[in-house]
Amino acid sequence: ASATPIGVSGPTSQGITLVGAPTFALSGVVSDGTNPVNGTFVYVFNATTDAYIGAATMGAGGAYTITVPAGSYKLYTQTNTPSYADQWYGGSSFASATPIGVSGPTSQGITLT
Repeated sequence: ASATPIGVSGPTSQGITLVGAPTFALSGVVSDGTNPVNGTFVYVFNATTDAYIGAATMGAGGAYTITVPAGSYKLYTQTNTPSYADQWYGGSSFASATPIGVSGPTSQGITLT
């Protein structure tokens, strides 16, 4: 109903601009429950297909941010420190990790165990 009509009475060329799916920030802070843990990597996977989406950019104070389309994701944290093992958010494996739904800007803190 809101599309623009295009009149055609002979050969016609019309450019089309495609609009991609909206994306949202998935962000939070990796901590030990009290203090931020710097130098960690947060990897993001599609919660349904287990496809690798990307790695979050780490900022100061243990902060991470990644831009993703709406969907459900699971997070894997690589700590690079002997104090904490690499781990899935909310579970011991991909299968048991807690899915995070994203339909707008989403904040999800990660507490290392």
